[in-house]
Order: sequence, then structure tokens, then C-alpha cells
Amino acid sequence: MDVFGVWALITYAFLIAPLGDERFSVRRDAHEHLKERMQSLGGVSILPYIRSASAHPDLEIARRSQSILSCFYDVRPSAYPAIPYIDMLPANYPDRQGVIDFTLSRSRIGVTYWTADSDWPEWRAATRLLIKDLVDRGCPRSCIVAWLDIMVEEEKQYRKNRNLPSLVPVEPERIPAPKQGAN
Repeated sequence: MDVFGVWALITYAFLIAPLGDERFSVRRDAHEHLKERMQSLGGVSILPYIRSASAHPDLEIARRSQSILSCFYDVRPSAYPAIPYIDMLPANYPDRQGVIDFTLSRSRIGVTYWTADSDWPEWRAATRLLIKDLVDRGCPRSCIVAWLDIMVEEEKQYRKNRNLPSLVPVEPERIPAPKQGAN
């Protein structure tokens, strides 16, 4: 067996196998450890093992690996309720139009109709595809969030200029608490 084969066996034994351990505490701890590791800068290095484990014949290992992958790709703007439209990429983003066209074409696969009130979901899905691509390439999550936050500001301005409703939840007015002893 070559070095890579040995490394794969060690990785499986220490990272993947515990996800299927018969003891719940071992499975839970392994799951949390892998989620944290995947969110770190080096997380992309174990991505192939987690992807492979997501199709594992042990359903517990497969389910937990799929959950870890979902967390790995879940990168969102810091303070906005939606992923911004892909065309909100900053003007200086490398090959901006090519990225928009490519991700939009991928996001539209299998879509057969649109509704007037859908808020253009394929444009948000395209941004999710870009996020996935950036995460797969090992781009730091903080950089992705910074780009998304810039895109959010662009989208807010876009919505404001067109009198579209804001996506930011409106805080309800605070009603003062009644004074003690008042009827």
C-alpha cells in the first residue's frame, strides 16, 4: 500500500469511523469535531473524505457526513436574511460577467417556470453556487462573507432605487411595560 492509501485508512479510522460508533457520545463528539474542522481554513483538505462518507453504506455515517457538508457550504452574509443576487457582485470582481453568466446558467438547470412574486430565486441560487465554488477552492469564509456583505449593500441600494420592499425584518415598536401598581 502506498502512502496515500495509508493516509486514507488513517483518515477513515480517526475521522469517519467514529461517526458510526455504537456509542452516541462518540458519534456526537466526532460530528462536532468534523463540523468545526470543516469550518476552519484547513477544512477543504478533508472534503474528499467527507464527500465519500456521505454515500457510506452505514446510514449513520452517511447522514452525519451529509450534515457536515451542509454546514461546510453554509456561508451567509453577516446581517441579511437572504443570499444576495449574483449580479450584485462588485464591479471589480474578477471576470464578473463571466462568473454571473456561468453561475446563472448552472442555477437554471431543471427550472421550468417562474412566478411574478418569486424574487428571482435563480439569481440567489447562482450566488449559492459561487459560494460553493469558493469554499471548494479553499477561500477563507471571512473573505466570502466580506464579499457577500458588499453584495448585500448593493442589493439594498438596488431595492431602494426601485421602491422594492426591504428584506431586513422590521423591528416592532417597543411598548413600555406597565408601571407597578397601575390599573
